[in-house]
Amino acid sequence: GFTGLICCVSAPHKGDPEVEAEQIAKLVEDLEFFEADELSQKLRATRIGPILKAFERHCKDLKHCWLIASHDSDPYEAPLMRACEKYFPNVVIQPIIKVNDVYAKIDEVYYATHGIFNQCEKQTDGAVTPRTLIADLTGGTKIMSAAVAMACLDVDRKMQYIEQKGQKAFYEIEITYEKVSTRPSASV
Repeated sequence: GFTGLICCVSAPHKGDPEVEAEQIAKLVEDLEFFEADELSQKLRATRIGPILKAFERHCKDLKHCWLIASHDSDPYEAPLMRACEKYFPNVVIQPIIKVNDVYAKIDEVYYATHGIFNQCEKQTDGAVTPRTLIADLTGGTKIMSAAVAMACLDVDRKMQYIEQKGQKAFYEIEITYEKVSTRPSASV
């Protein structure tokens, strides 16, 4: 199993992040256990839901998580951290990596993801290696997901996606040299 997880956090373009974050904080406060009940389902459907679902998916082996977050997602930080501490107390959340532009440029998220893969073993005293680290593409903006996916093109880097219709199926995405080198050529 995976002992490390990378997730992205961003704020919505619409609505008030402060109000939504307060609602999430109330759900976390009211919900004693993160299970299959109605209140847990409500929490899974929030802005922090994809991250909690990724934790659930890997909870048996998960030891460390890295969060890459936009500055506009700051209101979600406290309820997310509280939920992680409450429902997944055995997982260490590494210091959050803040990035400026998650709407037009991939650079900061791309380099942050590379940095996590390159430093994970050192930061965790060997508990997480690049082979036991998986990046989740579900949370964050599309630009963030593209950046993380591009950073995972290196050998032995894994990524996953949670389908959004039923939000239950996880897809591990494997990109190999063979797949990239045998891509279809353009027809003339």
